[in-house]
Amino acid sequence: MKLSFVNDEPLTSAVVDSASNDVCYEVETTEDKSGAHSTTLRRAGQSARDVDPVCGVIEWQTGDGGSGTQILISGQRTSLEEFMKSGSFTTGILREFKDPKGNDLYWRKNGSGREYILVDDNNNVIARPSRGRSGFSAVVLRKQGLTLEISPAGEWFADLILLTFIIVEHIHGDTLKPFKKHDLLYGFAATGLASPPTS
Repeated sequence: MKLSFVNDEPLTSAVVDSASNDVCYEVETTEDKSGAHSTTLRRAGQSARDVDPVCGVIEWQTGDGGSGTQILISGQRTSLEEFMKSGSFTTGILREFKDPKGNDLYWRKNGSGREYILVDDNNNVIARPSRGRSGFSAVVLRKQGLTLEISPAGEWFADLILLTFIIVEHIHGDTLKPFKKHDLLYGFAATGLASPPTS
């Protein structure tokens, strides 16, 4: 599964399945009267009467390295650090978290540049972001912008992978994107994550 961000931006964009060109997710960031920002990730094309289309709502907060971040998943509240533990410079791990079955997953740097990947305990690649090219080279070479390729092993919890990707892409953007405009560290609240397969 390869997901493409139409706006080349993880915080406000339609997210398209590259194989079918169908919009499968929508990401929207809004600002309230107090200046607080929130980002909502929704599954596209689903009726709320059938299933809650909201995968998660990210409530952005500033300061203290995100220590005030709170996460709500399946009715349970936790901190960002508990949900996505910080890694270390020596290991190259940006954040680690658990899939819905309790297996450990790691967003870690891939090489010495800006790239990073999602791997499991056996170092199998579960998801791989790509920023493609921009400007003239993108037109000539027909390269896509921001994409997230999820392996078959991760497709059953794609909602969770996409949510964590949005967090990592934004929170760690200052180190991964030298000219990043955003400077906020964020809180996160999520509901409706995918459940593990029953068979």
